[in-house]
Amino acid sequence: MTVQIAEQHVGHRLTPEQKRYVLRAESNLFLTALPNERFNPILENQGVHHRTIVGRAGRIYLRRISIEDYSQIFEIDDEFGEPAFVMIVRDADAKTAIDLVAWPIKRPEVFGTYFEYAGLLGGDAVLNPASFIEDPCPIWATPLAWLQADLHGCVVLEPRLAAPILQQAPGPFQCEDDDQAGRLIDSGAVPISKLLVPARRGVA
Repeated sequence: MTVQIAEQHVGHRLTPEQKRYVLRAESNLFLTALPNERFNPILENQGVHHRTIVGRAGRIYLRRISIEDYSQIFEIDDEFGEPAFVMIVRDADAKTAIDLVAWPIKRPEVFGTYFEYAGLLGGDAVLNPASFIEDPCPIWATPLAWLQADLHGCVVLEPRLAAPILQQAPGPFQCEDDDQAGRLIDSGAVPISKLLVPARRGVA
């Protein structure tokens, strides 16, 4: 008798309808992104080499958005919004689009998702043993810091959704500072036993 073992799903759990919503939003984003000849220079000035990461991170878009401080959700607001970067969030398979994430150009510490479907940016790194070989896997405080780090590590977008994936990681994590560590532990995203707090490291 042949016993078939179902492959365990690792990553976010979206319904087919939710996946359709994300694909529709991604298509709309591509068609309506604001043209800006200074797009790459803006990213370069923020320490992001878009041309070298676009194959892995996907395209980054320039749109106007509305988002409140630490609201965890943004809206496209072409009339009154502030200029922001928007990108697709991929699941732990690094392929499946599960949400959009955005942050204002002048306020990168304020970021949120469009649907509140995604818990992690860079979830594939969390499950990859190679992310833990030399050092703990970094959890960056913002999407911009993740891009500056050449996509090494991850960003917690929503602790409740991120926790089940982080629990499957093959090693410990490191965060940027004590404040971030406190937020991650208090939110339940990462247990204190799996989180290190080194001195803040700059990105070359």
